[in-house]
Amino acid sequence: MQPDPDIEPLLVVGIGSPYGDDRLGWLVIDNLETLCAPLVRTGHIRLLRLDRPTTELLSHITPYRRAILIDALALPGTRDLQVFSVHSLPASPTPSSSHGFGLADTLQLGQTLGLLPEQVEIYGIPMLELPTAQDFDTPSVDLTPHAKQTARLIAQRLTGYCQRTPGSQSLAHTKKPRQA
Repeated sequence: MQPDPDIEPLLVVGIGSPYGDDRLGWLVIDNLETLCAPLVRTGHIRLLRLDRPTTELLSHITPYRRAILIDALALPGTRDLQVFSVHSLPASPTPSSSHGFGLADTLQLGQTLGLLPEQVEIYGIPMLELPTAQDFDTPSVDLTPHAKQTARLIAQRLTGYCQRTPGSQSLAHTKKPRQA
């Protein structure tokens, strides 16, 4: 089935790595593959997993008007999901991501180069247990109970978008008429 040409697709990117709670973004995508299957099949939603992306992320999100990014972040002082815009994503002297070159750095570069979609939402999942140097020696599928619960909550929240009609304002937007 071909996507409706009058509907702009939504890109949802799960950012992560194979190390403990940093797999959260991937786990949300796993859940959405089932929960949003009809809209994935029709092309209204594209789901993508990226492994510790840096500027690779920009090549994937540039063609879209709307993107939702899901990443496990070091967010001191909170256990709650945080939703950020590109402008509100906290920058820090050390990367807020466990990937080295942080998500905020990547998005700032994309903004400077004019490569970002018109709308970007970042779902920041607080990692309660940050990976240590030893964690990067062996990939682990173990997640903390908090991480599993948070991933389910995010998937359910995004499923609300999936259950609305494809032209609704919260999912894939109807294309704007072109100005003459």
